[in-house]
Amino acid sequence: MLTSSDYEARAPLADCRVLLIDSHVEFAVKLAEALSDVGRGLGAVCYRAPTNSDALVYLEDEVLDLVLVDLPASEATSLELLDLVRKHQPMTQVLCLSTEATLAVATKSVEAGAFGYLQKPFREQVLLASALQAISVTRLLRQQAELRAKLELSEHRCRELIDGLPTLVMALDEQGAIVHWNRQLESATGFSAAEVLGKDGRAWIQDDGVQRLPIKTGGQRIVRWKSASVGDGSAAGLRYAIGVDVTDETEMQRRAARAERLAAVGTLAAGLAHEVRNPLNSATLQLQLIERRLDKGNVDRAAISDVLGIVKTEIQRLDRLVTDFLEFARPTPIQAAATDLAALANELLDSLSQEASRARVVVVRSFGPDLGQVVLDAKRIRQVLLNLVKNALEAMATEGGTLTVRLGRSPEAGGVLLEVEDSGPGFGEDVPIFDAFFTTKDHGTGLGLSIVHRIVSEHGGTIGCVSKPGSTRFSITLPELSTSVVYA
Repeated sequence: MLTSSDYEARAPLADCRVLLIDSHVEFAVKLAEALSDVGRGLGAVCYRAPTNSDALVYLEDEVLDLVLVDLPASEATSLELLDLVRKHQPMTQVLCLSTEATLAVATKSVEAGAFGYLQKPFREQVLLASALQAISVTRLLRQQAELRAKLELSEHRCRELIDGLPTLVMALDEQGAIVHWNRQLESATGFSAAEVLGKDGRAWIQDDGVQRLPIKTGGQRIVRWKSASVGDGSAAGLRYAIGVDVTDETEMQRRAARAERLAAVGTLAAGLAHEVRNPLNSATLQLQLIERRLDKGNVDRAAISDVLGIVKTEIQRLDRLVTDFLEFARPTPIQAAATDLAALANELLDSLSQEASRARVVVVRSFGPDLGQVVLDAKRIRQVLLNLVKNALEAMATEGGTLTVRLGRSPEAGGVLLEVEDSGPGFGEDVPIFDAFFTTKDHGTGLGLSIVHRIVSEHGGTIGCVSKPGSTRFSITLPELSTSVVYA
């Protein structure tokens, strides 16, 4: 077993276990030293298996958080290694490393379920960042499985127990009026029994399954209902519904699905960017040549000027797409430093003042007086603000409106609260705005809000959105970071 002599339990992921399937002893030892170094913030316990049979011992006996596989050139052998891991530890993420494997092998490895693929040689920072992301996904999947198991057990008990247990219980009469509303429903929704008894409750439990339950202070909880009708003389025609709050499970499922999609496309996006840039450069040079000939009078400029404009616009659009892909695909370390967040926001809003004026948008700045210096990655938080503000301006481009940017201290998060609100038309509550490649724009890449979500998450913060016609508000909480480098 390869492990660090100065291993300490206080390391952020000190209890993680990593298996290296690699026949190269010297390279495996270097990997183990990097992953087990407490100073790097990981502190992993590393095992090495030179062969598949050696790896099987650890896959059967240990609970692993990450498997690093040095891919052979053979496609069949590579997929065999992945199948071996998936068979014994299906939730454990696999990170593939190789100098010899072909692009086809790497692509099929990702399609077969690998978290990602690193081409040797690579920088240690890239390895650590990728390992941390893979371990986080592993643990998220395990938490999800544990939560699902607990939920299934809770649902089983709810079907057997009567009112009074800590579950949501509602009863309707033959006309659909609420005749029972238990204490758990009062606690979950904020509505007392006196406020809802006699009202129509059929909209909340139309069918067995997941329904949205409104809460008194605004918003909704997601509840999975199971109902049954009874009629024993004392409760003729009553329909009882037992519910379990699955709001947190639903959000965890969305986060896990998003993380899996990000991992699957990350490596391919970087390769796509490399391949697209070459023809872009070539096309740009050709356009410049045509322009020089036009300037000399060799060609009728009016005949092709519109075409030139269209080609230039498309090239610029493709270049923005490549830039977004690169930002989306590469795990980049956070560079945290003391930042005047109010000055950063003022500079950004000043730079967009003309664009706001053209869109007939009034910009309101509401900055708390006690904001002071905040430790964060200024460049990346500026990108978050830029994406949110430009989205807001585009949303109000037709009718105009008001854009409000708020900054202040957040005692709950131990950092700051940042809000961007616009008076545009809004969007539906089920719109997957943070999913990669989802967009409502004709020429959008669908990566802007995914990048925003990732930057906020890498800062250890949270982001949420509430939208309705006339008001869309993005709320971000950011804890203060250490001034040392924090890896994504």
